[in-house]
Amino acid sequence: MRFQDLTHITESQDWDQDQLDQILLRLCRMIVDHQESDPKRYGMVAAAVLDPSNRVVCAVNTASAGNTRRHAERVAIDQYVEKYKKIPEGSIIITTLSPCNEDNTKMADERYGESCTDLINDAKIKYVYTGYNDPTQNDHREEFTVDVTSDPEIQLICKKISNTFLKQNESKRLR
Repeated sequence: MRFQDLTHITESQDWDQDQLDQILLRLCRMIVDHQESDPKRYGMVAAAVLDPSNRVVCAVNTASAGNTRRHAERVAIDQYVEKYKKIPEGSIIITTLSPCNEDNTKMADERYGESCTDLINDAKIKYVYTGYNDPTQNDHREEFTVDVTSDPEIQLICKKISNTFLKQNESKRLR
């Protein structure tokens, strides 16, 4: 499966939804596999960079120095750049949970680097495809379009994975 040149596209219906959903399922499987192998090192969010040449780099949230976590979008972008150099125009991010965008929260204090939204904005990526939209993130400054899969089964899987930590974060936020 190959998608077309995406450099001028911003509408989700122009993407090959089946391919994007297959990558989402692959990301969910990566989370499960990484949790089974080392749950302290790996987190519960996975992301991928998909470029117009159909190269895909997938990654899972990882532990970092100083009790911080490298979010999945950062790990995927860093691995892509390490492997292929610059991320080409028209590339997209696929993630099991929409990118974080808040800076003044406990989650932000535990995050390595800037928000994923700022990271994606800086990378000039214009499209993010996600399995579940994070209801805890309210500081919207995206310079990209975010679409959630229309597949209800994939949405449910991504929501269940995300709720393993989102409910904990939400209860901490209410205290």
